[in-house]
Amino acid sequence: MGGTFIPGVVSLGEHLRTIYCFHQALDLLGRQGVTYEVIKDRSNNYVNAIQRYSWENSPEQRELMLSYPDEELELQSF
Repeated sequence: MGGTFIPGVVSLGEHLRTIYCFHQALDLLGRQGVTYEVIKDRSNNYVNAIQRYSWENSPEQRELMLSYPDEELELQSF
């Protein structure tokens, strides 16, 4: 899961202190001094819906993203 764009961009950020990720932490090759905040989908309903159909930026996917219940999300720090 995830693409290759973000690690490249993050590697250029000299003043980067916090990275927010959805579902899983990014592998940034041991970047020191960076806090990872991972937002977990407790029920995996959102993750399963997006993985099943892949992200297409459809109206249904945007609506799911905007209306997903806060209580289904959990913030974890690494």
